[in-house]
Amino acid sequence: MKVACVSTAGHQLVLNNIAPACGFQYFDDINYIGVAEFNPGVIYFGGWFVSEYSDWALHRSLLGDIPKVIIHWFGSDVLMAKRWMANGERRMFEELRSDRYCHIPPSDEIKEELENWLQLPVTDPLNVPAEKVRIPIAKPDKFMVGCYMPPSRQDFFRMSVIRDAIPLTRKTGIVFYNWLPPTQEIEYQATCQKRYALSPAEYDQVIADTSCLLRIPIHDAYSISAAEYLMSGRPVVSDRDLPHWPAWIKGKLTNKKVAAALTEARHDGDVPEDTVKFYQDMYDPALFKGRLEERCRQRWKGFRFAD
Repeated sequence: MKVACVSTAGHQLVLNNIAPACGFQYFDDINYIGVAEFNPGVIYFGGWFVSEYSDWALHRSLLGDIPKVIIHWFGSDVLMAKRWMANGERRMFEELRSDRYCHIPPSDEIKEELENWLQLPVTDPLNVPAEKVRIPIAKPDKFMVGCYMPPSRQDFFRMSVIRDAIPLTRKTGIVFYNWLPPTQEIEYQATCQKRYALSPAEYDQVIADTSCLLRIPIHDAYSISAAEYLMSGRPVVSDRDLPHWPAWIKGKLTNKKVAAALTEARHDGDVPEDTVKFYQDMYDPALFKGRLEERCRQRWKGFRFAD
């Protein structure tokens, strides 16, 4: 069975992580002609980002007459879908409930939202794999904080809280990676760096240059970045619990709590060995295809990728 994979939001994840791990044929998200000519029996969508009707039309062009569609939902995709539902758009969700679709959430939190908000039939959760299994590496001499900040979803993160926390942390340096202009909210912070860490080598350098990850999104703390930092022996500072890693920020999120948690990471930033091993297994790309196939069988009885 031929499988095509595309992404409308997480291009790098699908291109660098999913396609190589599974042996799927990757297509750019506007190459609906190429997908049609490939004529796959299954298409894997990494993310389902629909911000306007043109996105929905593009999705439908990519899908064509492909009989089976796997949608692996990401956090911001669910937020966008909830906005559509709140605005009364129901047609697209009725179509997504058909037997043609297999909806896979990355976490229990998103599974509940897909079921309760969108009434979609979902499988057990499955996280997107890392590009590679990482091992703990030495931390830099200078304490620096990594912070993923994608340009397309600045409202997904609490930038104002981060901005106000920086002066309270002895001017701790923060590396914002995957950031693109505008950057006026942190422009005056001399300790901040902005890196366009798009290649695997550049991202490896971000992890090597930082001692912990700050992750306080408005939706679900699960992320490959969090897993990769924990695998690398670096703590994740978040206000949400992760498997085998509790939230360091408790209660209502404030700039003072963020500053206090970063100070804790500076002085006590060890990651237990069992936590490292847990995330090495959970995000191992070699195990992903089998896990994906098992989730698909929850939706389509007897499903197999192989002929």
